Amino acid sequence: MSEEFDPYRKWLGIPPKDQPPNHYRLLGIPHFEDDPDVIENAATRQMAHVRTFQGGRFSAHSQRILNELTSAKLCLLQPAKKAPYDAQLRQRLQAAGKLSSESALEPVLEDEAGMPPPPPAGFRQGEGRWRTGGDTQIPPPAGVRPVPIPMPSAPVVATPALRRTTTVARGRKQSSPLPMLLLVGALCLLVIGGGVIALMYSQDSTTAKNHPKPKPSANERPTPKPQAGHTKFPLGSTVSRPKPPFQPKTDTVASRPSDSTSPLPQTTSDPKAELILARQAMSLRDESKYQFHINQANYLNTNQPGENPAEIQAEEEHLRELHKQLASFWQSVRDGAEKKIPKGERFKFRKHEVELVSLEGDNLIYKLDGKEESSALKKLPGRIAVTIAYRAFGNDNIEGKIAMALFLAVDAEAASDPGSYRLAGKLAEDLANAGVENNPLLKRELLSLPKSAGGDDDFTPPMIVGGATPTSGPLPGANPPPVSDRQAQKEAREKFQAKYRERLLQAEEQPANVKPLMDELAEGAKTAESNELKVVMLTQACELAAKLGDSASIVQWSEEIGPISGENPLDIQYRLFGRCKHDSPELTREFVKNCLAAIGKANEQSNLYLAIEFLKMGIRAGEKFPTVVEFPKLVVMLQELEKAKAERK
Repeated sequence: MSEEFDPYRKWLGIPPKDQPPNHYRLLGIPHFEDDPDVIENAATRQMAHVRTFQGGRFSAHSQRILNELTSAKLCLLQPAKKAPYDAQLRQRLQAAGKLSSESALEPVLEDEAGMPPPPPAGFRQGEGRWRTGGDTQIPPPAGVRPVPIPMPSAPVVATPALRRTTTVARGRKQSSPLPMLLLVGALCLLVIGGGVIALMYSQDSTTAKNHPKPKPSANERPTPKPQAGHTKFPLGSTVSRPKPPFQPKTDTVASRPSDSTSPLPQTTSDPKAELILARQAMSLRDESKYQFHINQANYLNTNQPGENPAEIQAEEEHLRELHKQLASFWQSVRDGAEKKIPKGERFKFRKHEVELVSLEGDNLIYKLDGKEESSALKKLPGRIAVTIAYRAFGNDNIEGKIAMALFLAVDAEAASDPGSYRLAGKLAEDLANAGVENNPLLKRELLSLPKSAGGDDDFTPPMIVGGATPTSGPLPGANPPPVSDRQAQKEAREKFQAKYRERLLQAEEQPANVKPLMDELAEGAKTAESNELKVVMLTQACELAAKLGDSASIVQWSEEIGPISGENPLDIQYRLFGRCKHDSPELTREFVKNCLAAIGKANEQSNLYLAIEFLKMGIRAGEKFPTVVEFPKLVVMLQELEKAKAERK
């Protein structure tokens, strides 16, 4: 029978007899440690170590121990919580008979705080030094303490037993000489060993004395290593070492290293404050701090709930949904920079011309109005990021517009551009015209935006103005209607929504209603009162066809939409094929067949990018059912297209 996995023992070196571990044992520091730096650094070390196991099969154990480490850190760093915890721990250790055996781990008593470290018994003290046969013991004058004889100190390896012995010897008055002689004999061996160690490391000891640390902590220990630096102990170790010479402690919490040098963000014990920090990190594009604070808020609200835990949970869920939308936005920026936007293509948005030059790793080189710039993708100016995302999403992508509007509302850098909030409002207006009026994320985030004065804005979707593409003109999926037709399109959408909104909601809730509604829309489009209404009805029919995996209907209706709207039917197919369902051999066979047909048309238009993208979609679909398609043939075809693309570049 396999042994049950014990993360405390495997990862932190804490044996079963010490489990469940107290806060100090969990952090691997002496009991009752009171130096905040020691506590915080130990927590950082332990948490960094445990995080290395988050991706494996023991991720649940890792998250549980991380939560325990966080709780231990928060408790020990707050005096109001640490004092009662220490009192309870002392009682528990005394009851278990462990307190005396761990006296080396107890804090220094107040009456010893101003004294130098005690010398070894029988070595410095006048009462206990060796006596020869000719020595005559002379009692000291009344009221005068014996003065210790100064001797050069040497490193001594202290054990809990030794420390108790020195304490007893220091406090004991004169007694029978026999026990003293036995004690002296034992200490002789230690002194000789200490002398040898002193000779071996005298150079390091001299260096340490000439260059003392400005602020030694209460738990700092001299190290017998020849190189200066941090001494590494096994995780969970509670080995005792001699204390350094006493220096008054002057550091405070305020004098500790700033957050900028700390490997982990500072935490609070208030879940509301953690959610505020999580939102702030999200607005500053700091993914690691966002994850840290949102998880911290979840832990505190679950394990230490305060007032209104349901309200805090709702706010946490809101932030997580918001984070998903921003992740979608940044993914579109990456997709556009990597593959969707041809390098060298120049497109214009908000009166500025943008051209992507190259993407090297995570660093994007681009031109803004002809001037070459360079930036990491996640550090792009908000204006440039939105331009690339808009170009990648296309003007008809509802989810894309939601993601862009939320980015403009939340991102701190984007907020520095006065037109960002107005663009967010324009995108929200487009979504409302398309029937998306009650998105809870949009309603909440856009309502909180400050009102900005109107400017000379041009929010026409991105337009190709030249470069790598065969012809200039509107971007795929972003053909703006003539000014005279905009009102007609708006009226067509309103009519469609008034008639079909309830039916669309029913189709979302009950999949059985999808096909009847799709057929009704396609049939109604034949007798629509205007071309604008026909485009709206066929576009919605295509969306429903994608839900059903009906790629053939998407091809048929996109061919009808194209001549009316001016949009390339292949762009419509590309946008919808990406969401097309193909979870059976029959649907997969039909889907791959239509992908191959689209590849032929894309080659006729010299559009290698679309040809490759359609082929990739066909390969992904064929991976599920490789027996129903000529899978090897598709892979070879992809290699040939990629080669042709590289030669063209």
